[in-house]
Amino acid sequence: MHSQLLCLSPLWVDADISTCAASLYLRILWPLVAVLVSSALVLPLRRKPSGAISLGADDSLTAEHAHSVFDDDEDNYVDLYRLRTNESGTVRVSESSPATESPGDDYLATIVENKDELDLIFLPSTSVRQQVAIERVLVIFSIILHSVELLSAAVSSASDDSALGSVCSILFWVYILYLAFLRTSSLDELSYRASANLASIYFGNLIVAAISLRSVFLSEHSPLYSTITSLSSIISLSLWINALLLPLGNIPAYVEVCKGLTYLPEPFSPLFAHLTMSWLTPLLFQGQTSSLKMEDVWDLAYYARSTFVSRRFRALNKIMSFRRSLLKFGLDTYFINCMLTMISAVFSFAPTVLLQYIVGYIEDPSSTPRHMAWLYVLLLPCFSLTASSLNALSFWGFRKNAINYRSILITEIYSRALRRRESDIMEANSSTDTGGKDADNGTGNLEPQENAGKKVESESEFTTGRVMNLMSIDATQLSDTITHSGVLVKTVVALVVAFFFLFNLLGKSAIAGIVVFATLVPLNIKISQAFATNQKRIMDISDRRVNKTNEILLNIKIIKYFAWEPMFLKKITELRIEEVKQLVASLLGTYTVVAGHELTASVAFGVVSLVNVIKMPLESFSHLVTMMMRAKVALDRIASFMEDSNTTDKYSQLSKSRGLNSPYIGFEHASFTWGASKNSGKFSLTNISVDFPVGRLSVVFGPTGSGKTSLLMALLGEMTLLEGSVFLPGVADNRKPQVDPETGYTEQVAYCAQQAWLLNDSIRNNILFGQPMDENRYRQVITACALRRDFKIFEHSDLTEVGEKGIALSGGQKQRISLARAVYSRAKHLLLDDCLSAIDAHSALWVYQKCITGPLMAGRTCILVSHNVSLSVPGSDFVVAIDDGKIQFQGTPTECYEQKILASTIKSEESLDSASSDSVQAAALHEEALKDLDESPFILKHLSEVPENFEMQQNGQIKSNTYMTYFKYMGGTRFWTCIFLACIFQQIAEVSKNWWIGHWSDVTAEVETATTNHGPLFYLSIYLLISVIFLAGTYGRDIICYLGSVTVSQTMFSDLLTSVLYATPRFFDTTPVGRILNRFGKDVETVDREVISSFINVELYVAELTTIIFVICMIIPQFVFVAIIISVGLFYVAKLYSRVSLDLRRMQSVTLSPIYQHFGETLAGLSTIRAYGREAEFAHQNMSILDMNTRPFMLLWACSRWMNYYSQALGGLVAAATSFFLILQSDSIDPSFAGLCLTYSMTFSESMASFVLLWTMSEMNMNSVERVIEFIDTVQEAPAVIEDAKPPPGWPHEGSIEIHNLSLRYASDLPKVIDDISFDIRPGWNVGIVGRTGAGKSTIASAFFRFLEAEEGRIMIDGVNIKGLGLRDLREALTIIPQDPTLFAGTIRSNLDPFDQYSDAAVFESLRRVHLIGPSPDDPAATSSSSSSSAPHTQFNVFTNLTSPVSESGNNLSQGQRQLICLARSLLKSPRIMFLDEATASIDYATDALLQATIREEFRRSTILTIAHRLRSIIDYDRILVLEAGKKVEYDSPYKLITKNDGVFKGMCESSGEFDVLKQMAEKAFIEKQQQRHQ
Repeated sequence: MHSQLLCLSPLWVDADISTCAASLYLRILWPLVAVLVSSALVLPLRRKPSGAISLGADDSLTAEHAHSVFDDDEDNYVDLYRLRTNESGTVRVSESSPATESPGDDYLATIVENKDELDLIFLPSTSVRQQVAIERVLVIFSIILHSVELLSAAVSSASDDSALGSVCSILFWVYILYLAFLRTSSLDELSYRASANLASIYFGNLIVAAISLRSVFLSEHSPLYSTITSLSSIISLSLWINALLLPLGNIPAYVEVCKGLTYLPEPFSPLFAHLTMSWLTPLLFQGQTSSLKMEDVWDLAYYARSTFVSRRFRALNKIMSFRRSLLKFGLDTYFINCMLTMISAVFSFAPTVLLQYIVGYIEDPSSTPRHMAWLYVLLLPCFSLTASSLNALSFWGFRKNAINYRSILITEIYSRALRRRESDIMEANSSTDTGGKDADNGTGNLEPQENAGKKVESESEFTTGRVMNLMSIDATQLSDTITHSGVLVKTVVALVVAFFFLFNLLGKSAIAGIVVFATLVPLNIKISQAFATNQKRIMDISDRRVNKTNEILLNIKIIKYFAWEPMFLKKITELRIEEVKQLVASLLGTYTVVAGHELTASVAFGVVSLVNVIKMPLESFSHLVTMMMRAKVALDRIASFMEDSNTTDKYSQLSKSRGLNSPYIGFEHASFTWGASKNSGKFSLTNISVDFPVGRLSVVFGPTGSGKTSLLMALLGEMTLLEGSVFLPGVADNRKPQVDPETGYTEQVAYCAQQAWLLNDSIRNNILFGQPMDENRYRQVITACALRRDFKIFEHSDLTEVGEKGIALSGGQKQRISLARAVYSRAKHLLLDDCLSAIDAHSALWVYQKCITGPLMAGRTCILVSHNVSLSVPGSDFVVAIDDGKIQFQGTPTECYEQKILASTIKSEESLDSASSDSVQAAALHEEALKDLDESPFILKHLSEVPENFEMQQNGQIKSNTYMTYFKYMGGTRFWTCIFLACIFQQIAEVSKNWWIGHWSDVTAEVETATTNHGPLFYLSIYLLISVIFLAGTYGRDIICYLGSVTVSQTMFSDLLTSVLYATPRFFDTTPVGRILNRFGKDVETVDREVISSFINVELYVAELTTIIFVICMIIPQFVFVAIIISVGLFYVAKLYSRVSLDLRRMQSVTLSPIYQHFGETLAGLSTIRAYGREAEFAHQNMSILDMNTRPFMLLWACSRWMNYYSQALGGLVAAATSFFLILQSDSIDPSFAGLCLTYSMTFSESMASFVLLWTMSEMNMNSVERVIEFIDTVQEAPAVIEDAKPPPGWPHEGSIEIHNLSLRYASDLPKVIDDISFDIRPGWNVGIVGRTGAGKSTIASAFFRFLEAEEGRIMIDGVNIKGLGLRDLREALTIIPQDPTLFAGTIRSNLDPFDQYSDAAVFESLRRVHLIGPSPDDPAATSSSSSSSAPHTQFNVFTNLTSPVSESGNNLSQGQRQLICLARSLLKSPRIMFLDEATASIDYATDALLQATIREEFRRSTILTIAHRLRSIIDYDRILVLEAGKKVEYDSPYKLITKNDGVFKGMCESSGEFDVLKQMAEKAFIEKQQQRHQ
């Protein structure tokens, strides 16, 4: 028996393995080591509980296993890893989750797919059962065979080694039998691990059997040994073939997939399909007959779905930090992939070793038997295929791991964003443009002057743009680095193996190469660290650019109204130039980093071959280190966001226990602020104690900026609670809401924001908001919200797409849809924030009576904020008056009137009863006028009747004009010719180096002592000179690339930005912002970083492959035929791959846009989402959208590995064919030429794979160019300036307007929205435009700005037809205060005077005229409202400081304050013609009266067109235009219209409840105008 573990004798004796090695290594150590290693990998899984993944004490994820593949009883089928929590629902909420935590976490962890959305696909199992049975029979036969051998050894008294070998073999096969049964015992990882171990053992045992069988034929052995060895070899081969045909792991009875999709075949494919990636081949063939569609893309496997991945990660994140959880997640699979990569790296050196043997044979045929030379030739493709399979497996494993990380990061970032304080994001957005100054949320009261300019730390860093970049760029950067980290593992292993072989070949001389490399590594790392710093700067600038771009796109209408495109174009361009400067430094550094091309000056082609093997990993090394540095930056940015403590306190605030006298809904001595502390200087609510009656209507009113919206936000838990308590049912309760069987409602909250928040979806889905369709209730809701008539007008009824932020709807329509969502919900408690302000008088009265006080609200709590107190207060049960953040009054309406609280709003001579009776009388008088709102026919359309608004996807190959356009951006033909010549020059230098090495070796061998021979220094000097020329050519090429990259980055982005900014308004109506941001985000990044480098590398590999084929064919002419065959095969592989991969890349790009869109919508509507408690559903939507994007993304990379495997396999045939011809001509060929041929043939495989991959990647990257060019070529507006048609200087001088037969439509295939309207307006007239919501009021105003070009008719201003003017000349001459007041991130001053045209004094004067400040900016009594209250104001007025920050869209100011700023901006401009589109709808009546007086005084010489629902605002105007369904109904003075019998305008006045007052005001104004005319 052996007493040592090593054989002291040689392993090989006379071309055969030695007896010691055969006995010790093959018979004893191999079985023992295989069993020990395998058991270490498999047996620990036996201790793990199967069927559930623990998520903590409060949650668990059950994985219900399917029956064994051998069970055909369909009654016993259960789900494959079905993520279920109950049988009927789709969401389970933990009963014991602490109420202080966000339900978003727990909801997200328990979201599962709806069973109705799934299909079952049954999997065949007959053939698999047969194969498993064959496997077990063969293993049992092996046990019997070795038992016979052991028995024979005992009988014949054979040596101890023989007996021990038999015992080890028996144990070995018994263990294999155990694994064979284990593979079908379950459906979990244990089965997969057992199958993988069996395959590995069978492969290893096949090699051992082949060596033993060869020894039987070469040496004398006993008949029994020979027989057993032969049979064992047959069994080993059979088992290996059988293992190749068996799947890894057990197969379930059936698999669940999303409806209409096919399951991913990979998990159920045989091992052979995994090794060769052939499970993907059916999809590739399918893509050749027609372009792939999303329904053709296979569904994700259960373990790749974001729900499953996220739950696994959260299980870790509950017990460790975010960074450690990321590190630990997927660590086991990462380790396995690393092991496969290491083995692949070792196998990649096998051809190099065989090359040395083949060249050695050619040099001296007597040194090696000829049959051994042919064996080396045979082993070349074998080792190449093995290395290719392992390489494909490992890198596909890395990519799948990376995709899981991408899903985790996007899901977690989204989940974290759902819990962010909305005020923090707005503060960050404002600090982007104000140098870090703090901003407020919702009230306009910001920090004092002394705090301005201070940098807000963590919370101000997370702008909307940055959060979007974390999701789109940082998460992708981190996941891509995980994929390419396999290259680092391969590089390290390759270097170790290469240095080992180099040391064996060169001895101590190899140390020089090692020293050079060791010297360069720190330099590379140092440069990479500099890259990381530069990358952080790039990402910071990119955050600001994306944030500003997002803001511009969301507010594009106001930019076009004021012709501000040049200003914002300049702002974005400045950020882009700054970004390109940093990008230039990154690109130039990346191109010029020393990558280790010249590590040694060897004189042997074996060394050259070794260097070639490690050349590509070395070339990737510095790039990989740079990528890892970028990933470090990305991880730091993501972790900083995830670990930031500024999350909402909503759930902890609303979870406090109630006292005996605590209100059910309301406040108890509560104080709130929008800041983080009491002394933050932000707007605050002080000592609020209110008990809102349950099941009744409560009305909250007060002046503009008094804190009405803040009161609702505080009730929802969105403000910071300083002291006291706030109570609101349902919000902090994590249990599933229970429906009251009597009322049908749940103890939840519905919220209607003052600025309607809508999803870019159909109107129906916005109303349902995830609730099931109850057709009867749905009809009641749309009737109560006066939507039937609107649906009749819309082309697709309630299935009409509303557009981004409801851009396709009027303000009143958006508000009524938002109200319908709240009413349709099953929530018992509704919070409505000034939902009547944007609705016309007819509809407002209808909505108030039929909806807010109608049967749908019976038994429901309604807290209504309203300025229209004359309509809303009389029918209420409880009123609250608020001013300056304090409660001024609370009680019944009667008590409110008795205390004269409503004296300034409801006529003092009236009682509350009379005010109420007015409303009732108005309703009775005009029931007929309103009846059509209820009786408009409405038929629910089916979804199939409406075309879906998907992003268009190109089909087929990238068009040639796309390439030509990009080449022109790069510099045209001259640029690419220079690049190609540089690549050819580089290859000539490379060939010259190798030829010189061959020449050197020939001279050294032939003339070792000749005096004419030059010394080694001469040859080394020439070699170094060629190397310097090679490096010079390389760097010259890189400099040209750098210049081209800068050119593209600057010009293409500039053209894209210009085209989008000057696109038609219709483009923005039909294109979601997320889709546009995708172009400015991922597509621009691809153009910046990837397109140019992939093209350059393609040219480089074309030159390299051409050189290789040329060199080999020159030496071996017969190789031409092989080259043709292999080229055809490679062309076919490339053709299969390129078409499908391009389709998948396009689908991946198209499905990426909804992720942007959904992210942006969520950030814009956080308070609404949280109020409804819909965090879980939105998280689920995010995961569904993400999975849709992951499907083509994952298959795209699978195709990449498929192509890489087959191109490497075909490339490996080049080396085999070359060596075959060399052996045939070994007597006549020069060894140096043979070495040169083999050296190049070894690199052909890798070069060809890289070429095909880079070519297809170039084509895929060109998809981004294609998408950018698509938007560059979008339809543009009319020219900004037409030199030949410029209006006269100072135009318009008078302000006269003539409209003749004007007709407008949004698109040629849509009905007219304005139909044949004609009217004239004299200079200086004030004209009111009224009509029901959707009548066309805003549309006719936009026609003056040519948002819609007239289909018929014309608009004349001062005798000039506006159609012939340049848009900038036209729009700069007009002014509009739009329906949705829009502000931009910056300061008060930058929003009032964006071009710095006015002095501070003029700006302050404009603020004073709109009553945002007092008589003097320094007056401490200055207020931001026009409160009638005598109470002193304690809030700081931000408008006294022009540098006070304004957040994105002005979200840190109230709606009324934003309208006042827009009005102040118009006052500065003093236009001759001005449009007011509901400019005072969100302002209290007292302030509105003052503003109307200001408008009449300041603009008395201007022509004003006012769209208004408040009839008081326009009752004294010169003319009233009444519109109905896009047609002119009435046009006359207000007094004539109000006295017209059965007049439409008269009906509106009667519906308002203020008919008598309006009639008196109209009569008074009419008389005054008559007197002025006579004077």
